[in-house]
Amino acid sequence: MAEFGLWMLESSLLVLMILGIRKAFTGKISYAAVYALWLVAALRFLVPVNIIPTPFGIGTMVSDVVSSWKASEAEKTQLSQVAGKDTAAALMPDRQKDLSQAAGKKNSVGHIELPAAENGKSTEQVKMMYQGKHTTSSWNTRLKGLPWGRICIAGWISISGIVLCFFVWSNMSLLCRLKADRRYLGHRGNVAVYATKVLQTPCLYGVFRPVIYLPESLLDRQQEEIEQMVLHEYVHYLHRDYFWAMLRILLLSVYWFDPFVWIAVSYSKKDAELFCDETVIRLLGEDKRLAYGSLLIQIAGEQHWGDFRYSMMPMSRKGREMRRRILAISQPKKYSRWIAIPVVAVVSIAVLLTCSAGAGMAMGKENSDKAAEQRTQTGNAADNNVLLMQNPGEEGWAEQLQDHLGIRLMDNPLVMNQTSGILPAESMTAKTDPGELSEQDMTDCQKLFENYVGCFTKAVNSGKTDRLKTVVSEDSEMYRQQRNLALNYHKRGIREKAKSIEASAVRVSGEYEIQIDSKEAIKVSYADKSSKIVKQSYCYTCTRQQGEWIIISMQDISK
Repeated sequence: MAEFGLWMLESSLLVLMILGIRKAFTGKISYAAVYALWLVAALRFLVPVNIIPTPFGIGTMVSDVVSSWKASEAEKTQLSQVAGKDTAAALMPDRQKDLSQAAGKKNSVGHIELPAAENGKSTEQVKMMYQGKHTTSSWNTRLKGLPWGRICIAGWISISGIVLCFFVWSNMSLLCRLKADRRYLGHRGNVAVYATKVLQTPCLYGVFRPVIYLPESLLDRQQEEIEQMVLHEYVHYLHRDYFWAMLRILLLSVYWFDPFVWIAVSYSKKDAELFCDETVIRLLGEDKRLAYGSLLIQIAGEQHWGDFRYSMMPMSRKGREMRRRILAISQPKKYSRWIAIPVVAVVSIAVLLTCSAGAGMAMGKENSDKAAEQRTQTGNAADNNVLLMQNPGEEGWAEQLQDHLGIRLMDNPLVMNQTSGILPAESMTAKTDPGELSEQDMTDCQKLFENYVGCFTKAVNSGKTDRLKTVVSEDSEMYRQQRNLALNYHKRGIREKAKSIEASAVRVSGEYEIQIDSKEAIKVSYADKSSKIVKQSYCYTCTRQQGEWIIISMQDISK
């Protein structure tokens, strides 16, 4: 999503740059060149990927600034934690209180009854971390675990489909009305000319075989004026503006949420008319310039807010656009060929600055950054726990440390011993990765289970099993079984797709183990084109190795 935001920033800035170039060079270059500027913006939206990975691209610079800021914040956090450790070490000699009296009593079922906090309430973390107790995710955890990226993409595609259907329906409706009420007048080149009462201004309309429509109310004008109307629309046909109109509709359907796309579409339509006027005057001759401008004023129709949905090129509309067209017609200009050099240079700079980011190109980088951040946080938590476990026999150190670091040992069953109250330092450091389990650990294990299902189905479908190592312990029997099973399925032409996956229960099964009970619905497609939905349930056991959670075994619990 971060890369998509950078791409949106760059594409928006490109539109603004083109508007600036258009403003600076209008009157100095032909309107054909002005109209061609919008081809650059159209290509940027049609190809939303990293086109030119330049180090001075705006997206690259913004990404570097954000990365530097994150690194600076991480460094500040690390320095703060080191300072906390130093303070804790200074407080160690003053410890004298025996924590074993506060260890709590065993209840009737063998669990530890931990003392309440000073405010009379036990912590939510202790409730969650009782060994063997099934826990269900809270709404907050469920929301965090949702694939928001996929949900946003699905919503984007759905709304784009609705907008596109609206455009198609509008054009089909207008086309049916025109065909039901039109009268053939003749041909201009290979384009048919019709008269109709449906429209109030001449236009070129159609997709694959566009035709010219003239309003019935304008047919009583002089023959020369009628020929000018037909010529204007025929020039639109020569410029292939009906294709550009369809492209504008497509871009509006896809990028309906981007105001800069709407701005680009509006200005490109205006520049198309200026380019058409310029061509018509060149074909008519300079002596017809004023007469043509007068005709545009006389037949100008009212603007309608819904005109953007039609793939038509109306000849004349009222408003500021008409004033600008008349001003351009009344002031003939001569353009210098040398002006093309600075124009090309400025456009090239704009492209290089705004084509260094792509939508969805850095998702892998983003995920790796998150994993690195998670490993850092896990390592910091482990360091704190090792610090707290040193010299447990002295008195008063727990209360001082919990005030300084915000950690309450009484409320953490993982550091409590049922007989003496505290696990010795040797037993903690002997573990693979000491650290307190939390609700975030359970969320991480739930995501790990979901990633495993995705990696296994991709291994079946592609025959490549390398990604299984990232979610399943390579030293486990489960890895060897699942790897061979995926290769076997792929060789037999079996393909899989996860229809639904759900963690029905999450529980702590040991000091460093979490178990996930799953409900899975997998669509299995066979080589003979048949398919079926297989519903299954497994118990996945996750453990923490080298600061990361990984799956070490799975057991079928469907029966």
